[in-house]
Amino acid sequence: MKGKKAVVILALVNIVIIGIIIYFYINSDKNAPTIYFEDNGLTYTETMNTERLLEGVKAVDDVDGDVSDSLVVEKITTDEDNGQATIVFGARDRHGNIMKLSRVVPYISAELEEAATKTEEISSEDLTTTQEATTEEETTTQETE
Repeated sequence: MKGKKAVVILALVNIVIIGIIIYFYINSDKNAPTIYFEDNGLTYTETMNTERLLEGVKAVDDVDGDVSDSLVVEKITTDEDNGQATIVFGARDRHGNIMKLSRVVPYISAELEEAATKTEEISSEDLTTTQEATTEEETTTQETE
């Protein structure tokens, strides 16, 4: 009789434990955060740092709220032929749910970026020289009047 009573008590304890596990499983957070992008006109260059890539990117979870501090740049793939870069972002909520989302942006290679910088420097020097020449001409014109 004592043996049957012990088996019944253990069976009831097991049923209660299984019920608790099912309750917590059903009510647990299983949804990953959502990643949002602002259209900030981002163009990827090889010298760009992660902070710049994360500007305008936000991650929000329905349970945890704003989880943007968990955002990371996971991978960057460049396609020089098409002038595009695919940036893969990842975000995680405090329950371990992970969302990955990619974004395709224009891409400028290091060589093109260097050439553009040199062109800007030359244009800037030409503008300075032109301004100096104009100032000298104005000074000379004022002196002769």
